[in-house]
Amino acid sequence: MPTFRDLTPEEYRMRVAELIAEIEEEGERHRDGNPVAGVEKILIQNPYEPPTRRSKRSARPVFHFQTREARESFMGELEAFLEQYREASDALRSGRLEAAEWFPEGSYRPQLPFLGDPPPPRPPSPPTRRIEILEAGGIARGAIPVVEIPRRIWPGAPGHPT
Repeated sequence: MPTFRDLTPEEYRMRVAELIAEIEEEGERHRDGNPVAGVEKILIQNPYEPPTRRSKRSARPVFHFQTREARESFMGELEAFLEQYREASDALRSGRLEAAEWFPEGSYRPQLPFLGDPPPPRPPSPPTRRIEILEAGGIARGAIPVVEIPRRIWPGAPGHPT
């Protein structure tokens, strides 16, 4: 270390040992008196298993604030925002279209159900031809049914009855 360059090798080793002892002591104080894990304890642990001891930390807060007053002010504004949003959303979903203007600034309105024309009905399934298994082990197929395919002629197209 550059600050120890004037020391003799013996003084240098002693000073480094003192620094290590200080670091270990500080680490023990930060761990509430639990000793720092040594080489043996670290080598015994399986790196693929979860830790045996749970963390003592509580859940992190959603927002961080410098003062209690700032937190209380923000939480009050958030509650008012959410209450206004819920009221507007409930009114809009119940069919009151003027409620679209009641939403607080900076929010998105919920999606309303589609009220347009219903989709056209599904066409019927095409008929299938009968297949029979004969006693001799063969297969007899019935006649191929004739299927009429409807053709849609758009207004203005040739052949459209206008």
